[in-house]
Amino acid sequence: MVIDNGDWNLDLFRLWLPEEVRLLTNPERVRRGIRQDTSCHLYGHLTEDILHTLRDCSHAKEIWKQVIPSNHFDSFFVAAVAELWGILDGLILIQKQGFVEVIIQSDNLKNVISICGSKPNGPKSSLIRRIQQILAFEKKWFLNYVPRESNLVADALAKMALTRSETLHMLEDPPLEIKEIMKEDCTLDNMSRN
Repeated sequence: MVIDNGDWNLDLFRLWLPEEVRLLTNPERVRRGIRQDTSCHLYGHLTEDILHTLRDCSHAKEIWKQVIPSNHFDSFFVAAVAELWGILDGLILIQKQGFVEVIIQSDNLKNVISICGSKPNGPKSSLIRRIQQILAFEKKWFLNYVPRESNLVADALAKMALTRSETLHMLEDPPLEIKEIMKEDCTLDNMSRN
């Protein structure tokens, strides 16, 4: 296999992921009543989704390190550019909606540090600068780092978006399953404060 266009994230996952994903992850096992826990049984990650199983699990990373050339390693494991585009698109969308006070939460510490830093450099710098411009213009908008395990609602919404066919779906009220997770998030947050 020779892939020389530099986009390892897309090309390697095209080889692994068919049109219809058939990998039985723990959340799918829970949904089918086969298992009680969605976490990765090898390393205790909160949710064993497809991306975690194929790329982010420590065991999977060790295997990929043997396949991917070292100069492409960072771009394969850090899907930062896609998340930065998601942040930018989200900022533009909520700006058009006229929101005054906004808190943006990301579980990608590297991106948050890059955005909150003063002078970005590298291939993502123009994207980061555009995000910085919007945040500087909107005085009551804030970007915070929150570990995925501490924000189950955002994680569930992201997974819900992957299962829907719409390109954009704006929610005025959270769906029932999200309301349940919101209660769980609040309980965990209150417990951590005490």
